[in-house]
Amino acid sequence: MVFAFNVVTKKWDATKNWKAPAGLGTTRALAYDPKGNKGTGSMWSANWSGAIYEFDKTGKVLRTTASIHPSTYGAAYDPVNRTVWWYGQRLSTTNSTIRVAATEMSTVNLKPTGNKVIGDLAITGTVPGGIAGGLDFYVKNGKPTLLLLTQATSDTIYEIYGRFNYGTSSGGTLSMNGNYPITGSTTFGFNLSGGTGSLALLMLGSSKVDIPLTGIPGIVPGSRLHVSPPIVLLTAQIKTGAASFALPIPNDTSLKRASTFWQVLEVNPTSANKLGLSKGGETILY
Repeated sequence: MVFAFNVVTKKWDATKNWKAPAGLGTTRALAYDPKGNKGTGSMWSANWSGAIYEFDKTGKVLRTTASIHPSTYGAAYDPVNRTVWWYGQRLSTTNSTIRVAATEMSTVNLKPTGNKVIGDLAITGTVPGGIAGGLDFYVKNGKPTLLLLTQATSDTIYEIYGRFNYGTSSGGTLSMNGNYPITGSTTFGFNLSGGTGSLALLMLGSSKVDIPLTGIPGIVPGSRLHVSPPIVLLTAQIKTGAASFALPIPNDTSLKRASTFWQVLEVNPTSANKLGLSKGGETILY
């Protein structure tokens, strides 16, 4: 059972309770999707490494899929991107060094978007950053925000930026490749999907900007630059709309907690407007 609490009257309201699916067991990670179930609302839930469930108020399972994040303990719904962040106590099934991490999942296709985030490792606990607890998502002062609970030396609640992508796109979609941006990682990188050109250029900036490129010949109308200064690091061929960039991160402690900003420039030589740009992407290095 999911019990409803009225924050205005400060009383429990049994008329708003939801039944949980029988197969779910303990309801740890829980997020409400107001657009779910054809606009009538649905709940998303998971428990540890068990299956993910979407269900209605009666407890009827609408959709289910295998776990995408180990030791899941919290969940949060992003109503703009229509994604769920699953917050768990491991980076992977084999790595428990860091125990505050989250993976983003699309509610459209029930697949990971590739984007991941790690909590604040500066918080003191048995392990750096403590152990994942609850999670929430909201927009604060215009900024998408994740609210994380970590079970550390004392329980701690803090906010972090709640999305990888920002800005607008005149090209494809930029995402992480499903690995965490950890210094020393040899498997980190980025993916582009929905691209329209034949060549993709991955750009890195040290700051986030929003510069319109209106009226510049050869650039897709509506394009905006989201990284400054735009430094091209890698190029990749776009095939059937997709491109991948392998980007190992040096094992350099001076890079930890560095903010990085990313964007892809797409080249389409067969179009009158040959250049398009993805949304920006923001992450820190851990």
